[in-house]
This record gives sequence, structure tokens and C-alpha cells, in this order.
Amino acid sequence: MKLRHRHTLIALLLLAVGTGTALALSTRTTQTAQTAASDALKKGQPTKVVNCTRINRPYDIEISCGLSVTYTPVDQTPVVIVSAPEALLPHVAVTQKSNNLTITLTKEGQRLRKRERINVLITGRVPHAIDLNSGSTLRFDKGLQTDGDFSLEASSGAVAQWDVTLSVKGKFEIESNSGAVVKGKGIEAHHLDIEANSGAVATLDAIGTHSLKADANSGGVIHLSGSSTGRASLEASSGASIRARDYHAASTDVDINSGGNIKLGKRP
Repeated sequence: MKLRHRHTLIALLLLAVGTGTALALSTRTTQTAQTAASDALKKGQPTKVVNCTRINRPYDIEISCGLSVTYTPVDQTPVVIVSAPEALLPHVAVTQKSNNLTITLTKEGQRLRKRERINVLITGRVPHAIDLNSGSTLRFDKGLQTDGDFSLEASSGAVAQWDVTLSVKGKFEIESNSGAVVKGKGIEAHHLDIEANSGAVATLDAIGTHSLKADANSGGVIHLSGSSTGRASLEASSGASIRARDYHAASTDVDINSGGNIKLGKRP
């Protein structure tokens, strides 16, 4: 079989592992994916790579079952690289359905798994939405830019974090539910909509928007710092709280009920 160096680098690397590695590649794998595969090999981790050629735009990403995910925006077809113990690797399911990319563990994988860490790297064009649940973690390691809308939802103990700028020219929705944590530093958006419910926390710093809406309820907590050039609407209810002492807007509407609490800084 004739091999081309650039287009088959990952295939050669992964074949060298010899540990039941699964592989689904096209010839247009990104350099980021190649580097990640090489790093996994150096650590002796069984790895599989899936080039998501059946994903259409706009698309969503769903992540569950305690996976540790890093997302790197690259303007190409999404590529998913999974590193896991040999016994678990076949049970990490990467499913492509039109505009939906799902990454999870099969029922058998959930049964077999103990405390092993399963690492996932996603590289590809910016999705319309990311849904993170069931104790999974998500990290953005590179600034994100999109001309449209973008939403991020974390639930059931999931954690999402970043210290790079996520720039959304449209509406940016962030929702944290059921004990989840969203912690980010660096947001640019025309409109930012934040919700924290059922004991979840959203800590968002270095915000720069035109308008903002923050809604905390049922014990949820929202921390804000930054500014908006237009109006901000803050609502807290049912024992929830919003702490915005380091956040400023041209005008602010405040709605507190059922034991909610909102703390603001000194207004100009």
C-alpha cells in the first residue's frame, strides 16, 4: 500500500501502539489532531481518532458519562481523538447524526469503568451548542470566535472552564444546572444570557457585552465581573444569589423574590 507522509501520519502512529486501537480517518486530519495523537503515543495510551465527515453545519456537541474533554476551534471538519485504557476504548461511542455529534460511554463501558480517566480532544469548526452532563468536564484551550449564536449548558455535576476569550457576535447562552459549575474568564458577546439553577454555579469574569440577562433560582449562584454598554437584567429567587459588585452596565434592572439575593457594586 502506498502511503503519503502528511496524510497518513496518525495512521502510522496509531498502528505503532498495537493495543486494539480503532481508527476512522480521512486524509484531511488537522495538525492539532496529529500532535495530540503523537502525545498520546508518548504516554503509552491506547488512542482512536474519528474524523466526523458526516457532521453538517450548524451542529451541536453532546458529552456525557464523566469524560474529560478539551475543545480546540479549527475551521475544518470536526475530529475527535479519544485516549482511554485499552478495555474501555471500544466502549467510548462517537456518534454522528446529521448536525449532532455525541460522545459518551456505552452501558457496558459504564459497567466496566472504575476511576479511570478518559480524555477526549475535539478539534473543528465552532458548534452551535455544547451540552455537557453527568460529571463530564470541558476545557477551552484556545479562543473561540463565531458570527452567530452559541450556547453552553452544563448539568448533573459537569464542569466547564476557560481562561481564553469566547467571542460571540450574536447571543451567547450559558446554563448551569443541578450542581454543575461553569467558570470562565473572557466573554465578548452582543447579548449574554446566564442561568444557574438547582445549586449550580456560574462564575464569569472579564465580560464585555452590549446587554446581559442573569437569572439565578433554586439555590443557584452567579458571580459576574465586567461590563455592558447597554442594559443588564438581574433576577434571583428561591434562595439563589447573584454577586455583581465588579460588574457595571449603563442601566440595571433588579428583581428579587422568595429569599433571593443580589449584591451590586457602587453605581456610577
